[in-house]
Amino acid sequence: MNNRIEWIDALKGFAILTVVIGHCADGILSAGMYSQYKFELQALYDAIYSFHMPLFFIVSGFVFWLSKSYDRYRTKVFDFVIVYVIWDFLTWLVKFLLGSKVNRQVGFEDLIGMFYHPIAPMWYLYVLTIFYLIFSLLDIKKVSFKVVTLCGFIAVTDKMLNMNVDVINQVLYYAYFFVVGGAHSTNKALFGAEKKACICCSCTFGG
Repeated sequence: MNNRIEWIDALKGFAILTVVIGHCADGILSAGMYSQYKFELQALYDAIYSFHMPLFFIVSGFVFWLSKSYDRYRTKVFDFVIVYVIWDFLTWLVKFLLGSKVNRQVGFEDLIGMFYHPIAPMWYLYVLTIFYLIFSLLDIKKVSFKVVTLCGFIAVTDKMLNMNVDVINQVLYYAYFFVVGGAHSTNKALFGAEKKACICCSCTFGG
């Protein structure tokens, strides 16, 4: 029996598409290519980056609580760590081998620092893994208004203070969107008492 929720899969697909387009636009702008289309590319980039990462974390939070991933977070976290290490290394390797041909060059210090400073765009999986640990260990099985409010306050404070503490900034800011997705997932008034746990992985590029 297929328990997949089609609109979640469609939303995940849309989010993935925006990431691909956004990174293509970013790469073209960074390389100074197609300067005659600079305004259009910048507008496209700004539009996508205004919402696509919050959307990723909302969907991830929704599926995290809907599929009750907090009950098996040890397995999930281990899987995420393996995927993260593999892809972060491959991303580093490609950038390192291409050398000056890439917009953002990397060195051996970037490889060593992968455990505290993810190579873009792998920071998403890194932060998602942290959220799995935090909200599982805190044993939050239903997102309350207090949790959403607290995370919202932290996110606003982080932006107002404009702190520069690497990946911690992303954890503090995107936790709000993660719990917003969870709040919608655990709201029976919105999704009905008979909803079934989705078998989708909460990592939005997972199946």
